[in-house]
Amino acid sequence: MVAALARLRADDVVSSVRQMNPARPLGPDADAFTRAVHAYCDGLSSYTVNEITVALSDELDALEERVAARGYLRTDTDRWRMRLGAAPVTAAAVGGGVTAFVQLVVFDRHEIPLVTSVLLPAMLTLIVIAPHLWTVARDTRAGKRLIKAEAKRLDYLAPSRKPAWATYGAAAVGLSVAVFGTAALWQLDGDFAGNVELAGSAEASGDGGSCGGASCGGDGGGGGCGGCGGCGGCGGCGG
Repeated sequence: MVAALARLRADDVVSSVRQMNPARPLGPDADAFTRAVHAYCDGLSSYTVNEITVALSDELDALEERVAARGYLRTDTDRWRMRLGAAPVTAAAVGGGVTAFVQLVVFDRHEIPLVTSVLLPAMLTLIVIAPHLWTVARDTRAGKRLIKAEAKRLDYLAPSRKPAWATYGAAAVGLSVAVFGTAALWQLDGDFAGNVELAGSAEASGDGGSCGGASCGGDGGGGGCGGCGGCGGCGGCGG
């Protein structure tokens, strides 16, 4: 999302005050998602990153599905399916813990095997193992490897290096946002970034984004919601 906005601003398709420039139409090389963002914003006097995210939720879902199909991230459905795999382990631990507790407290059976063989393993499972099983990262290992490789390849576009955006062009700004986070857009035009209520600052330089591109306004390293670049859009990270 933010990568698409960054490319529109870098190409001077949109002004700092969020008005479309009739003298600078969208270029023919713009990807479908950037065109969707442009179409939504065209004619509006004001809009924010979050408003665009809500309005283009279907397009973002479709983009996420395409990136997930490449194996770079997990959809919400995939993540819930993996979490359900932890349900039997969690249920067994809860059942064992409750049974042991009842035996110890209600029936006053203070037996050491009941504690060492049932209660302690159940508690350890619930406290240590279950949270890990229920926590499913959005990025896959392949996605993290790709972002790391792209961050290394595009190091010269890292916001911390203060690139000359006018020299590298609009596509470079979009790629930097997709891979490193929102700082590139803040550096390019802080007024525009503030007007669209973009989180972050010109000094925030993430260590690498999340597959799916720059997020719905978050700073740091991209992530969330999908976007123009990153692992599958705007030509970035395999797109």
